[in-house]
Amino acid sequence: MSLLWMHGFDNVNVGDRDAVQYGLFEGALSGSGHQVSSFARRSGGRSLYCDNGNQHQYKFLPEQNNNTIYYGFGMYVNGSTYSATGKFLLSLMYGTSYKTAMGCVGTGIQGKFKLTILNGSLTTLLTSNYVFSPYTWYWVEAKIKLGVSTNDGIVELRVNGVVDQTVTSVNTNTDSSGKVDRLSFYIQGPSATYMDDFYILNDSGTYNNIYLGDVAIEALTPNGEGTYTQWTPSTGTTHYTMVDDPIYTNSSNAADYVSSDVLNNRDSFQLTDLSANTNVKGIMLEAMAWKSDSASRAILPFFVIDTVDYDIGTDISLNEATKRFFWIVEKNPNGNTEWTKTVLDSMQVGFKVTV
Repeated sequence: MSLLWMHGFDNVNVGDRDAVQYGLFEGALSGSGHQVSSFARRSGGRSLYCDNGNQHQYKFLPEQNNNTIYYGFGMYVNGSTYSATGKFLLSLMYGTSYKTAMGCVGTGIQGKFKLTILNGSLTTLLTSNYVFSPYTWYWVEAKIKLGVSTNDGIVELRVNGVVDQTVTSVNTNTDSSGKVDRLSFYIQGPSATYMDDFYILNDSGTYNNIYLGDVAIEALTPNGEGTYTQWTPSTGTTHYTMVDDPIYTNSSNAADYVSSDVLNNRDSFQLTDLSANTNVKGIMLEAMAWKSDSASRAILPFFVIDTVDYDIGTDISLNEATKRFFWIVEKNPNGNTEWTKTVLDSMQVGFKVTV
């Protein structure tokens, strides 16, 4: 796998801090949490509004061991000046140890700032040549090579598709682990920062193993019944309307859901169409799921493509607390080809009971 996670934040409740803290992310290390906003957005209708004031939330990633990490996102700063001491935006971490952090520093000119990349000891490894302004969307990408020793790391920054700086022979392994297992959105203020169309990947695979460039991440939601309707709607008889809600506050008392305790039962759903006929780098399937009692229960996602079922990944064991799960699928399992609008517009997604 190369793609590790991505999000455009369009399927998250606007203004719902708990939905971000417990649905989109895994929790908060400090602060009351970020939220999703429709005020500033780069694509789609929403973006992640990263509140100022030491808001610190994280997303677990598959463990990375001495890989090179790439990430990209749209960034919009809503006013004010960053202080000369610098403020974090996001960090790569292993457990509670920081590996690298991207931050902002003021330039002494009202509203203008630069981006910096620091290591886990908060030593500045790179400061951008590019000077950023508030109230403008920028496309920002970074490359972080996780070094093995203290001087074999690499950091690189790209702005709007152009390399700004590359720095080699630096220490990106201050905790000596060579590993990363989470992404931290750590906003220290003073200005509110909006992020959109975020992706993160590594160089371990043969596909999507380098910068993706300027991308848009679009949410496709259930909009019709699929081939399988073997689960039971929580109300009524229509299945897809039980699972078309955005990410909501962390509660297993959600009114709309489908359920089943019958082994191998499947439910599938049609999706809204992709808005443009464009190159598709990969898809991420998300689901919020839980079990209702102490018995063991697991589910598995699947696609229906050209009337054929394709089970995806491995079983996911559920617990009695609501949790958001995601699965990355970089290529069409029907022939291991690149995704196309034609396939996505006709494909169904669903889940089956496996335990």
